[in-house]
Amino acid sequence: MPTYTYKFIETGETIDTQQSFSEDALTEMTHPKLGKTMSVKKVFHAPAITGFENVPKTVSPTYRHDRSTTWNSAQQE
Repeated sequence: MPTYTYKFIETGETIDTQQSFSEDALTEMTHPKLGKTMSVKKVFHAPAITGFENVPKTVSPTYRHDRSTTWNSAQQE
């Protein structure tokens, strides 16, 4: 189950909770320290994007770091 972050409106504190995709977003939760039911808002985070490699534009697309300089220079001709 995914974990979602909620923020208590009155105190500004955040709490993580697990919910299934089919459940509606919560509007109230019991504060763990105060023990009273308080209003909450769901906090949205930017998605994590992985798999991109930062390659400088000065590097030839045929350049291979695991090859010799002779091999790399021959590919640029």
